[in-house]
Amino acid sequence: MNNNSVRQSGFTLIELIIVIVILGILSAVALPRFLNVQGSANASIVKSMANHLQKASDMVNGKVTLEGRAATNSTTITDEQGNSISVAYGYPHHDWNSAFEFMIKANVTMTSASASCTNDFCVDESHDISGTITATGANLALVMYPRSTTGNDSCYAYYIYDQTSAGNEPLIGAITTGC
Repeated sequence: MNNNSVRQSGFTLIELIIVIVILGILSAVALPRFLNVQGSANASIVKSMANHLQKASDMVNGKVTLEGRAATNSTTITDEQGNSISVAYGYPHHDWNSAFEFMIKANVTMTSASASCTNDFCVDESHDISGTITATGANLALVMYPRSTTGNDSCYAYYIYDQTSAGNEPLIGAITTGC
């Protein structure tokens, strides 16, 4: 039995090139989506923090209103743990240490907006937000931003409240364009 044909196994060069092209196309489409996972996560965190600021503000307003002190320019309420929360005209003061610290349980560091956040969250109580948000009577915001960002990165939750007169409500939201 003389067998002149040699049996070869494996892939041809064309098959290998097709596979490489398909993998290149898949990586070009899928890779950018996976690279921005951190930015998407930070944006979600910032939106969640803005919701927490809103809920805390609403809870304080409800309690002060029920106690009949919503028209008072400066008062305090006591939470369930005995902490005093500073309030002006029914809403929490624009201050982390005397208001939000007791309502939002998070690992937070007080810092300036230009500092990189190395904790879970960082807070700057005097961030000039006037170039981004227009708020009547107030240009400074309490901003919270997540780890590995700064308050200047356009990735933060904000609380702006002109507590100088009755009838004002806080402006609360999130900036996520820089996450």
